[in-house]
Amino acid sequence: MRIADSNTEERISIIGKFISLFGTSCIKHLLADREFISYKWLNYLKCNKINFYIRVKVNAQVKCKNGRKMAITRFFLSSNLMYISVITKVELFMELKFLYQQSSEEMKKNEIEAVVIISNIYDDNSLEKYKERWQIETMFKAFKTNGFNLEDSHLTKLDRIDKLIALLSIAYTWAYITGIWKYENIEEIKIKKHGRRSHSFFAFGLAFLINSIICRKQNFDICVSLL
Repeated sequence: MRIADSNTEERISIIGKFISLFGTSCIKHLLADREFISYKWLNYLKCNKINFYIRVKVNAQVKCKNGRKMAITRFFLSSNLMYISVITKVELFMELKFLYQQSSEEMKKNEIEAVVIISNIYDDNSLEKYKERWQIETMFKAFKTNGFNLEDSHLTKLDRIDKLIALLSIAYTWAYITGIWKYENIEEIKIKKHGRRSHSFFAFGLAFLINSIICRKQNFDICVSLL
């Protein structure tokens, strides 16, 4: 689960409503970017037994076991790191967390920035799980310029916006599932020279859905069955 731009009270309210409707058993883990950090927020997740993987800013201050405070980057530079390995327990926002980071050698080799993840559980695959958060970015892109052009609706009333987003969420899921089905049963997505797919599963499925609906081919019934 990932929550869009919000403050601590709003995040707690959203999660509270979700828990009241569905409980916590269906929450595998919560993913969040660097903006979503506060003691109250992390403590709320911990008290509700919600596992999380949250990225923190590299200049965040941590408190080591000896009571000394230092920036996370300095803390990592003073340690012998292995790629995506558990570093140590440190006190962050007055709670014990586990920190993970890519080694400086790997970062230089791949020309990527440092990634530090905090979690309330011991897990040496936290970075891989945090990468799942990127799916929300691709969904936002599909909602906007790369798909439904949500920003062109010019809606201003919140209730209408809520209904439109709900409808687009269903359409996005339908297109995504359809894209996977087409990939597995009809044709594979071409791979470009840089190693990436020429189309996302969403775009692949959306084009198939549009063609099936407009032309009313036999695949239309299959598309409906996937919804």
